[in-house]
Amino acid sequence: MQSLIPTVTGWFGQTNPFAFDPKRFDPAPSARRFQSGSPSIPNIYASVRGLELLRGIGMENVAGQVGQLTTTLLQGAVEQGIQTKTPADSIGPLVVLKARDPEALVKKLEESSTVVSSRHDGLRISFHVYNTLEDVQAVLQLLEENLDRLVTEPVASGR
Repeated sequence: MQSLIPTVTGWFGQTNPFAFDPKRFDPAPSARRFQSGSPSIPNIYASVRGLELLRGIGMENVAGQVGQLTTTLLQGAVEQGIQTKTPADSIGPLVVLKARDPEALVKKLEESSTVVSSRHDGLRISFHVYNTLEDVQAVLQLLEENLDRLVTEPVASGR
């Protein structure tokens, strides 16, 4: 274990965490060397409320809403000829579309208050229970306006 050097660590990861010596890096000899600092207590309280909210909605309802949004976006992207990296039968919250310039797309969509992210050659779009079908339609409209930045299927000739 001692041969493994943590790249990120906190005061709990030190041999003597209560020495509070920021100038000395002395990782604990056990797996504790990978621990960080103090847990984020406010986030723990917020997560409890978030879980209560989700349970109140019903996890099956959350999954159903997310699945419907994902399916609608994937179908709309395919109709626009956009190549997807996400399988067509995906029901999870993430959709990744093939993009020529994902970073430029992130910035372009941000101008319309649409938060997405780039992943290598993909534009990543994520949904949750608070999103609506109108949100999906807005994203599809933005994608249509930016098809030149996405990887699309070759247009079939009329022969």
